[in-house]
Order: sequence, then structure tokens, then C-alpha cells
Amino acid sequence: MVTYYTLIKNLHIMLALVSVAQFTYRWLRSFCASAGMQSKYLKVLPHINDALLLLTGVVLIAILKMNVVDQSWLIAKLIALVVYIGLGVLAIKRQHRRQKVLAGIAALLVFSYIVGVSMSHAAWFRSFLI
Repeated sequence: MVTYYTLIKNLHIMLALVSVAQFTYRWLRSFCASAGMQSKYLKVLPHINDALLLLTGVVLIAILKMNVVDQSWLIAKLIALVVYIGLGVLAIKRQHRRQKVLAGIAALLVFSYIVGVSMSHAAWFRSFLI
């Protein structure tokens, strides 16, 4: 399994980028009252991608034999993921334009935080804040 670490890590990164790209696309499309937002493709594909993203994350934790409780950066990342999902739902489902904009921007900022935490392995990454 360790021999596949780099492959799985790169797949995880790619799936994260696809996830944020899908969110951004769906968020921007939600401003237009288009029938395309109701397509089965736009409703199902993000869930498949996000399930694979979560699965690769779990596999990476297993490969590295990490104790999640001892890794504060990983706990912060998981909490931020829940916040990102909640903000993403608000950004796509809300009817009021201002709420959609604020929730979407906030979701993208939380995604940026997740990336920073992933790169620094610190819940409060100083290099991005200074």
C-alpha cells in the first residue's frame, strides 16, 4: 500500500481541485435560473467525486498509520470540510443573491484554508497569514 502513496496523494489533490471546480461551476450557474441546474449529471457527479475524495483521504490516513486524534491539523481540516459543505449548500440553494454571493465567497475561503492546513500540517498556518 505504501508504494501507492504518491499516486493516491496526487489523486486526492486532483479530486479536491475537481470538487472546488464543480462547486464553483454550480455556484455560478445557480445565479441563472436555468434548467441545466436540474440535470442529473450536475446533481450526481459532485457526490461521486466527493465520496472518492473522502475515500482517498481515509486511505492516506491508513497508509500513514496516523492517529487522527493526535493530529490537530487533520481535525481542523475535517471541521473546515463540514463548514465548507454547509456554506456550499447555502451558496447554491439560497434564493437571495447577496446571501449566495457571501456564502460562495466564504466557501472558497474555507477551501483555501483547507488547502493551507493540508500543506502546512498546522491548524493555524502562519506562512499564509503573515
